[in-house]
Amino acid sequence: MIKSTSYIDYDEIDSLISGIDYISKVNNSSTSFSSFQADYSTKGGLRVSTFSMNNEIKVAISSGRINKVKAYFNILFLPDIRELIGQAKNKIDALKVNKQINKWGQIEPPPV
Repeated sequence: MIKSTSYIDYDEIDSLISGIDYISKVNNSSTSFSSFQADYSTKGGLRVSTFSMNNEIKVAISSGRINKVKAYFNILFLPDIRELIGQAKNKIDALKVNKQINKWGQIEPPPV
C-alpha cells in the first residue's frame, strides 16, 4: 500500500473548509461543457476535487506532489470530510485556549 502525508497549516483550515464548500456546489449547470472538475489545494499538497463522471459527481482527495495517492468518494461523503476537518480545528482551538499547545505547535500535558 502506498502512503502519502500532506500537512495542513492551521491558518489554512478555514480556507480549506470554504474551498470544500465552494467546490461542493459546482455541478453540471456551472458550465456549458459536458464534464467539469473543480479543485482546492493546500500549500502542503492536499487536493480536494469534485468532478463529473458518467452523469454523477464524484470527489477525489489526493495527497503528495510526487507519487500522489488518491482516494475517490461519492459526493455524498464530502460533508462528512468537511465536518472532520472542522472537528479537528475545534480540537486545536480548545487546546490553544487551555494553553496545551506550546510555541512549536506541540501538545503539552495540562497543568496539574
